[in-house]
Amino acid sequence: MSGTAAGITFRANADATQHYTANVDTSGVVKLWRPGLVVATHATPIALGRSYRLEVVAAGSSIRVFLDGAQVINAVDTAYASGRFGVNVFSGTAEHQNATIDTGGPCTTVTGRWTPAGGVWTTPPGRRRGTATGDGFHLSDQTAADLTLAADVRVIAGAAAGLTFRANADATAHYTANVDTAGLVKLWRPGLDIAVAPAPIRAGRTYHLKVVATGPSIRVFLDGAQVIDAVDGTYASGRLGLNAFAGSAEFANVASSDFCAAFPGPWTGVGGTWADGPGGKRGTAVGDAFALSTRTASTVTYSGDVRLVSGTAAALTFRANATATQHYTATLDSSGVVKLWRPGHVIATHATTVTHGRTYRLTVLAEGSRIRVHLNGTPVIDAVDTTYPSGLLGVNVFDGTAEFQGLTAFDSVRD
Repeated sequence: MSGTAAGITFRANADATQHYTANVDTSGVVKLWRPGLVVATHATPIALGRSYRLEVVAAGSSIRVFLDGAQVINAVDTAYASGRFGVNVFSGTAEHQNATIDTGGPCTTVTGRWTPAGGVWTTPPGRRRGTATGDGFHLSDQTAADLTLAADVRVIAGAAAGLTFRANADATAHYTANVDTAGLVKLWRPGLDIAVAPAPIRAGRTYHLKVVATGPSIRVFLDGAQVIDAVDGTYASGRLGLNAFAGSAEFANVASSDFCAAFPGPWTGVGGTWADGPGGKRGTAVGDAFALSTRTASTVTYSGDVRLVSGTAAALTFRANATATQHYTATLDSSGVVKLWRPGHVIATHATTVTHGRTYRLTVLAEGSRIRVHLNGTPVIDAVDTTYPSGLLGVNVFDGTAEFQGLTAFDSVRD
């Protein structure tokens, strides 16, 4: 770079008379600005000729700017809600390289505008995060009477987090199912704990929490197993949402209906029988069968909830061709192994117990020839293979029935 400044532009119109831009400026600042207003600045030495990694995370009115991996600006501005991506140079010459965009957001089939009712709520990539001193709620506009509501729930620090349903607009009336670090799962409404079940809940771990409510019947599931079966007829319908209590919590893959993926279809079956239902995308096969999306990726962090209902194996597939004769697949196998393979070759394995009916969070991190696999957040495979550089994302079932839910994909590696 020579001259004054260079940066990245987002939420722009076609002629850039409206936009946000985050710049590195040789006067010694990182600057977030829009036409007519400097939104925020951060003082730091910016040198000509040096490369900087600049990143913007924008979620609603919240805009954060990172320089070489460190957050330097955290601002709020409501002027522009969406628009084009681009780059910017001011009074000089600049080069831009390795531009990536992640727009998947949280995987959710809960529609409408989300509104906080207590606490502070943000939407970092792929998640929703809430912090509250007492009870804080994040409520969608979507309402339901009979429902299935599920999410991956993690108490970062503090007491409890959960799913809220049949709520009014200010959450003074609602049902909530919480995971509580006191060691329990609790179903409650204001003024009454309806039912509790002991469970070793700890901060930092992700739990798959699900509620099935039909009339006065309310059932709560933890990691695929029913833990509460209760009856309460106080509230018949209301909003869907999330709850954080006395601490911070994160939520991902919030789903109130069928299959949820944070990237577009259509999905094409290659063998087997495939259908979308309350448990997600369900596949049944004798031998190998695949369901492939239209999403192509090379460098990717690809995650999903994988549940082997019966049979041998279920998996995430990536870098596949349209017929699945070429692909990489990361498999949960009921023989007791996580396996990374491609047609004709097992690349790596990791021994672990795989239980029918249990939901596992499987993640693939692929960058160049390096391929890593995480199981429930724990690294289990780190391998190298150069056969396939890019291809389609999908899912796989082998000799059995499996369900897949909450699929997310980001065009970068996110440990």
